[in-house]
Amino acid sequence: MAYIYVLSNKAIPGLLKVGMTMGEPVDRASQLSTTGVPAPFIVECQWLCDDELVREHEKSIHDLLDRFREFGNREFFRASVSLVESAISRYFNEDDISINELVMVESARLNGIEAEKSLVRSVRSSIKYSHDSMRQDFLGGVEVEKRNIAGAFSERFPPSAISQSDSFLLKKHIKTRVVSNSGWRLCFSVIRVKDPSFLRGTRKADCLVFSIDLVIKPFWGKESTVPKLVHIAYELKTGSIVSGHDDANFIGNLFSFDFPMTILDVFALSSTPGLSEKWTALFGDAAEIKRVVDQGMPCPACSSGVLVIRHRKRDGRSFYGCDQWPQCSFTYDAGDELILGRGKSGSFLKKPAGRAHAEAVPRASSIIAAKKVQPAKRKASPEKPLNSIRYHSVVSLDGEGEYLVQSVSSCYIFIQTRRGVKKVEAHRCRLIGQ
Repeated sequence: MAYIYVLSNKAIPGLLKVGMTMGEPVDRASQLSTTGVPAPFIVECQWLCDDELVREHEKSIHDLLDRFREFGNREFFRASVSLVESAISRYFNEDDISINELVMVESARLNGIEAEKSLVRSVRSSIKYSHDSMRQDFLGGVEVEKRNIAGAFSERFPPSAISQSDSFLLKKHIKTRVVSNSGWRLCFSVIRVKDPSFLRGTRKADCLVFSIDLVIKPFWGKESTVPKLVHIAYELKTGSIVSGHDDANFIGNLFSFDFPMTILDVFALSSTPGLSEKWTALFGDAAEIKRVVDQGMPCPACSSGVLVIRHRKRDGRSFYGCDQWPQCSFTYDAGDELILGRGKSGSFLKKPAGRAHAEAVPRASSIIAAKKVQPAKRKASPEKPLNSIRYHSVVSLDGEGEYLVQSVSSCYIFIQTRRGVKKVEAHRCRLIGQ
């Protein structure tokens, strides 16, 4: 049994290997995937041929694709999979073949893809520009009201009372005399915060940071400044405290007042309702991008689909994508972690709630560890013996979908999928028909 095959390798993009084999194409791909090649070869498509005519077919196909050959004595061709597949299919169907026509069709297809990508890029940039404009407007308002906000903090929680508190100094391990303090300062900063859903356990976050610098003088020596001895950071995206929880709780207990635990509480303390409205429109539950997605915003790229919430396989974070994928590849990452919940009245968006979300989204470190530790090989169970599954058998994978078997090894089965031949464990397959 002979085949004409087309192989690709991600290490050599744009080049395809077109050849023949007297065995299975997947076995030929495995033979070529040696240590001298950075990545394994993948079977893109294959055609069953007569054993006696396969070499003649191979030579005719090579002559047909000669204008795309990379080197004169090699079987590698610089062309797309769709063009090569179309040319070989027409050859076997004995249709009239015009390479120029195929090239024009392929060029039109690539131009259409590039035009779609250009549209997606322009739409994505316009959405991002609108989001960034609102963000800059909000930060500009914070800069204007910075002194008022810091003054409200100083009035409610006097820095001098904090710095002279014996329990506070003991907590901060300061055993010398405090000379003065800088008062409450407010600035915008990017800091690293703890997050178990990330590989290294931390991530960068845009924050509004309140801090106090203390000037201390030991019993001997000169005065020195301890910067940001009190440090409380509010994340812009979530509005909650992500750093300095202990300081916030201590100050609240010291003055017997509830310390503002969210950005909205800070703006309410400083009487700046305009900033509260801007933050809510930009990051709150009523944010425009979330509201229109919740209502089923039409996809701005294809106009036939609607934007839905999807989750990355890599880290579980959310992004907006068209429900017509893969026909439409428009995506937009709003930079927020959202969960699409379902209730009696339909779908709704909600923010993850701490521990429940941490359990729902697997840690990246555990994902990588799982990839490194390969499971032990399992042989086929008595219900699904390998000797009953042969070439061109129809099997069901994990009880879902039907696939055509290309070859069978000791404890693995190679099935044909849309994206090529896939290697799966035999115990996952159930025989449907021969």
